[in-house]
Amino acid sequence: MAEQHGHTPHEQADAARALAARRGRRGGLLPAALSRARAGTPADPAQWAPRVGRALGLPAAAGLGPATYFADLAAPHGERHVRVCTATACFATRGGRHLGEVEHELGVSANEADPDGGTSLQTVRCLGYCYAGPAALDGTGPRTGTDLADQLAGRTPPRAPAIPVADATGDPPGSLNHVGGKAAEDHCG
Repeated sequence: MAEQHGHTPHEQADAARALAARRGRRGGLLPAALSRARAGTPADPAQWAPRVGRALGLPAAAGLGPATYFADLAAPHGERHVRVCTATACFATRGGRHLGEVEHELGVSANEADPDGGTSLQTVRCLGYCYAGPAALDGTGPRTGTDLADQLAGRTPPRAPAIPVADATGDPPGSLNHVGGKAAEDHCG
């Protein structure tokens, strides 16, 4: 049998069995436990993540490492957690003003929580609403549009258009069925 990436099929099967054996062990419970702990506090991960690791019978570093590496765990979370996109498309729609407007409306600076832990604001790089930006997630609810700050303040209704799944031809985006407005078979002869 052929080797893949320098490993024989037998070695690959052993690795797959080893990974499968880890499923359900304490380390596999860590991501959900870290997420639950983060949701309950605006504090810095150094104050809560080591306890999560130790509670699972793991070293403190097993909790602190991922909690400081993954942005969503590292960012302070208030009872209301808002993620606002600052990537290119969202930035361009308002010339970057949307972040300052959201900070003003929520009364909290980016990547911080307010003193009572009621509201937190996290900047993120993309939420997938590039076509309708600027965009934010208020908890798990998407918000989009040039009136983003007003939506988050409750002055206008939340708005999040559906993600487009077809182009003007009716075919899925990226489809090779139409090229330059003509059917692909018209280009092939």
